[in-house]
Amino acid sequence: MPILRALFVPLALLALTAAAQAQGQPTDPESAAQPGVRTNSDPADSAARLLQALDSVDAAVGQGDWTAAQTAWRRFEDIWFEVEDGFRAASRDTYRAIEQQMDRVASALQGSARDSEAILGETRALRALIQPMAPAASTPTLPVGPEGLAPSPSSQTVSAIPAAARTPAPAAIPTRTPLVTAIPATCSTPSLTLDPPFLRSDGVIDWRAHGFKPGTLLHIAVLGPTQSGSVSGPVVARLESQPVDRSCSARSDEGLAADELLEDSPALPTGHYVLEVRGIRWTAPDSHIPESEMRINAPFNFYNVAHP
Repeated sequence: MPILRALFVPLALLALTAAAQAQGQPTDPESAAQPGVRTNSDPADSAARLLQALDSVDAAVGQGDWTAAQTAWRRFEDIWFEVEDGFRAASRDTYRAIEQQMDRVASALQGSARDSEAILGETRALRALIQPMAPAASTPTLPVGPEGLAPSPSSQTVSAIPAAARTPAPAAIPTRTPLVTAIPATCSTPSLTLDPPFLRSDGVIDWRAHGFKPGTLLHIAVLGPTQSGSVSGPVVARLESQPVDRSCSARSDEGLAADELLEDSPALPTGHYVLEVRGIRWTAPDSHIPESEMRINAPFNFYNVAHP
């Protein structure tokens, strides 16, 4: 009986200690987030994640490591894809400003003659838009022990169970059968279609783009007026970025509405214009081809009835 009692007391203490640690264990919001999945998380928590990713971009740019900078920037864009809905709901103006500043950062990182100071200036401007939504810094709180003090490493309970009994047997690793997934034709064939290929001042154009990397964002702009047959011109408007789905495609739920073009330029002249979409091109996972940006343009005619 004394031997059984000597074993029972340490075992009971071990069980109580494990339960207390389980109840006080914090949850890591970063590990709970699923990459590539839109969430309705608090914009304050989302802003903290975005700022942390932006720190990685700045660090890589400061060291002149452009490969690491591009990787860190893609991580920022992935997080933005997950959390942008919360920002849009909180402030549509701030959301649009962040989208536009992201375009500037992406363009600066893609340039052939990269300027570290210029890029850091663009990331600082982006940080200034996100920072007001981030939570204030707080002091981390340590778990409180039974005597009102945080437990120290030396006060951990020692189990009387032999080490061999505490070590679980290795689990058998199941054999997995490789899955063969057919690649949609929309991934390997880049395209941009407009329906119809013209826009009246009271109308809408539906558009769909193919050939971009799933889970990334597609940036959309309207250029013009242009000469007939030309695909370059001044930027008339930047539209909300759209996510690329699993079939490497993206589209706007509301289409390209003339109201969006006339909001800032009511006297926009009738003429030739271009819809431009820009994003990361899809590449086969086993092709070992580095990721690259792709732009696709589609011309259309705009008719301003009020200002022909």
